[in-house]
Amino acid sequence: MNVAASEFYGKDKTCDLNFKEENNNGSQKISEVQLKDLYKSFVSEYPITQRLTKLDLLLGALKL
Repeated sequence: MNVAASEFYGKDKTCDLNFKEENNNGSQKISEVQLKDLYKSFVSEYPITQRLTKLDLLLGALKL
């Protein structure tokens, strides 16, 4: 799971979970808080290993 939301984070500050769908009607948009809560539910329900890579650090630094 790659949690870098830049692909589906919109100008309206929502996260469109259906961003790749050609006929996207916007029904899968959620707030940043809802996305955070969704990721937290995944971590509590599944044994996810959290890993930060050099690429993550580089890309994060470039966006500052």
